Amino acid sequence: MATVTLERVRKTFGDVVVLPGIDLTIENEEFVVLVGPSGCGKSTLLRMIAGLDDLTGGTIRIGDRVVNDVDPRDRDIAMVFQSYALYPHKTVFENMSFALKLRGVEKTLIERKVEEAASILGLTGLLDRYPRQLSGGQRQRVAMGRAIVRDPQVFLFDEPLSNLDAKLRVAMRTEIRSLHQRLRATSIYVTHDQVEAMTMADRIVVMNAGRIEQVGTPMELYDRPANVFVANFIGSPAINLLPGHVGPQGRFATKSGFHLPGADGGQPAQTPLLYGIRPEHLEIDDESGLPFQVKIVEPTGSQVILYGDYAGSPVYALFGDLRGVAVGDTLKLSPRRGSIHLFDEQSGARLQA
Repeated sequence: MATVTLERVRKTFGDVVVLPGIDLTIENEEFVVLVGPSGCGKSTLLRMIAGLDDLTGGTIRIGDRVVNDVDPRDRDIAMVFQSYALYPHKTVFENMSFALKLRGVEKTLIERKVEEAASILGLTGLLDRYPRQLSGGQRQRVAMGRAIVRDPQVFLFDEPLSNLDAKLRVAMRTEIRSLHQRLRATSIYVTHDQVEAMTMADRIVVMNAGRIEQVGTPMELYDRPANVFVANFIGSPAINLLPGHVGPQGRFATKSGFHLPGADGGQPAQTPLLYGIRPEHLEIDDESGLPFQVKIVEPTGSQVILYGDYAGSPVYALFGDLRGVAVGDTLKLSPRRGSIHLFDEQSGARLQA
């Protein structure tokens, strides 16, 4: 396996700048997820690492080798695509063994590698079937098996679960993560789904408009988002952002005239801020909480999501065990101490140390 290093990697299409300059290091055996909205450049970056798209500028290294001008087949990488990319006229065995046959690998070694990969992925009884005879999840396992048998330095995943239904996506997330823990392969995974990123990654790279907004572990991004974009993107439901300014006694004054605790970050009075509080960090406080008027109730079974007016702004509140709440009810809520995020209103940058 190997470290992947990107230095000032750029990509343009004519006058359109897709990636203005990316610097990133993925360590050996690390599972890194590139996440961001559609069009942010994450799949383009992955394709450049794979050699499927040319660089406009910069350097890509796999291990100690610069691979800018190296053909995809010679980069010692394996890629799992969203569309599976299986040969419909070949059996599961033939699909998984095809790349090894092209390399001229000995037949007995091919059989052993395919059988080992099939055992890992639960495909042993399906090796004689064709892709049309498989479910979506089984086809995705075949695509992963085809990558495993190559024993590459780096695995690349381009939104591999987006074609699966919700229940199967959850199961496949667990399978891919378990596979990584077993193989300890350097892996780069692209998704637009922040839940996939949070549950699978060693580190997450949050991208926006071709730039890296923040790199960190899932909980680093959740607990200390670098800016409003990251705070909004990580977490579901999204973080609540209330506009206002620093008020008296280090409290936060909303534009509607309400006062909330925790704005003492050293900013001068009247500094325009955004007060961030995640829905799960609003707590019932009958003594000193502010009124929250319920407009929508969304029960999910294990949780209930409430939407309503709080401190003059529309917010979400999330509770693990709260029953009997109805539209029109009023609760008194307070932000959890130590879970407040302050952002500069103009730049969106985090202000708390």
